[in-house]
Amino acid sequence: MGIYSVLVKRKLSKDSCFDYIAGQKLEKGQLIKVPFGQSLTQGIVFGKKKTSDTRRELKSIKKILTPVAIITDNQFILAGQIAKEYFSSLADAIFSFLPNISDKYLSDLKATAKTWQKSQLKVKYTFQICPKSNIIPLIKQTINFSGQYLIIVPEIIQANQYYNSLRNTYRNNLTLYNSQIPQAQKIKTFNKLLSGKNQIVIATRPGNFLPFTNLRHIMMISPDNFAYQEDQFPRANARKVAMMLSKIHSAKLTFFDSAISLSAFIGYKKKQLSVAEDSRRKENITALNTKNIFDPGLGQKIKGFLRVGKNVLIAGSWSLNDQFYCVDCKDKIECSICKSDKFISSSQTCAECNTKADLICSKCKGRNVIESSKNLSAVYSRLKDEFSQFKISLVTKNNKIEPSTLTLATLNSILRIEKKIDLIIFESFDNLFESPFFDQRIKLFKLIRQFNDFEYEQMVIISKNLDDPVVCAIIQNDWRKFYSQEIKERLNSSFPPATKLIKITEVKRDSRDAQTVTEITKFAQKNIELENNYLLFFNHNQIEKNHEEIKKLLNRLNNAKFYVDPIDIN
Repeated sequence: MGIYSVLVKRKLSKDSCFDYIAGQKLEKGQLIKVPFGQSLTQGIVFGKKKTSDTRRELKSIKKILTPVAIITDNQFILAGQIAKEYFSSLADAIFSFLPNISDKYLSDLKATAKTWQKSQLKVKYTFQICPKSNIIPLIKQTINFSGQYLIIVPEIIQANQYYNSLRNTYRNNLTLYNSQIPQAQKIKTFNKLLSGKNQIVIATRPGNFLPFTNLRHIMMISPDNFAYQEDQFPRANARKVAMMLSKIHSAKLTFFDSAISLSAFIGYKKKQLSVAEDSRRKENITALNTKNIFDPGLGQKIKGFLRVGKNVLIAGSWSLNDQFYCVDCKDKIECSICKSDKFISSSQTCAECNTKADLICSKCKGRNVIESSKNLSAVYSRLKDEFSQFKISLVTKNNKIEPSTLTLATLNSILRIEKKIDLIIFESFDNLFESPFFDQRIKLFKLIRQFNDFEYEQMVIISKNLDDPVVCAIIQNDWRKFYSQEIKERLNSSFPPATKLIKITEVKRDSRDAQTVTEITKFAQKNIELENNYLLFFNHNQIEKNHEEIKKLLNRLNNAKFYVDPIDIN
């Protein structure tokens, strides 16, 4: 009989372990079932104690769910780092590692975790800039069959694609891991990794939480993809967690994407990360100083491509309706009757209630408003008139493009298109560049770089700001120049990485949450309110000094959710 400290699967306001009595010897990291309050809940053995500090009568552990430890020492370290970074409890972090597996399968977890000597090699981060078609060959060059490898992709469909591309090469050493695979297969993966077997795991973001015991290399595809942001508590960002995992295991970490990210550039400037570029791809980008795609000279270029049977793609930030924002206070313009932010520009009416629109800012009462997105249908109709002798197609959701066609695509649909395009025209450059919304310039820069996957013949960017240094850097694909300017402006505006940003959403649904946010803002350097969201910017030293108090307040939120911005100085 012994006393064991246990982390329980309950959302608590503070970090705490609870003491229980066990009639047999247990290992740190074993999964058990314990009484808590009036019910039973899962617990993780955190350690053995000689005596208990609690004054209450100790309860007994009711059931041992796994015969061996399924949480390794390295996973406890990772959970501690996640808990600090994302203001959660250690229990919340550690239980997020465990997949949803029923009790009858848990007893099949029988592999004993191997202890491996930590490598003394310095952790190496690399950012590989390359088109999607080059990633699989580069992965094959990296894997040498010795040790455990983790390949992280944003979505399940991509995990399946990578698995199918690699399974003939690696056969029995290749494992697929995501939320949709059967429970029995998850157990097999756990057992293989715990026993130290050579494995290549292709996974979505939960792959970071697997019990690796011989991890050599982590490879992450498109590290800034929105799918890497966990929506469930503790709402960790998979890229940041992969960096933590790499340091803990002294494993190499390689990011693959068509464009470098701001976070990677920060690492590059601090000499923590090296950048490898694919120099074989030669870009042909032309900048055109004109108002829109209906410029006569551009029209002749489009017709010249179509006449010889080539494809033309026009990409823009169009929407089904028009939207406007205030230049002075950066707020979206809303209908004074129904509060919709969607308008029909041609008739100056609200798209929802059809009343005449008064385009005035409700916050500052100003009339200095501009259009933030154009109506897709209106652009399509005018193109049909301008190029009536050619076939015009509209792509919004699928990826089908017919040959010898002028195709109109929204920014949300363009990267799903698989057909080779000869001429790409980026129509909405200034709309996005001048947008007040967070991180739009970086999204624009990365989007243009992602066009490399199309192997286009020529790209035309329409802009009226050709002398702007940031615009020049984007057009020239000078990522060093672009991000240097971006960081300079962020530092002047106290945006990350100069500060730590916490975004709190859906605040106005709960008056208690609104009060809690008010208390949190006392620690913030500045805050920005956007509809039901708050952006809170914290000085790095202040957030370190007041970490526990801020954590307590954040965890008091009821309906509101909070997210820690992944852009940081580390």
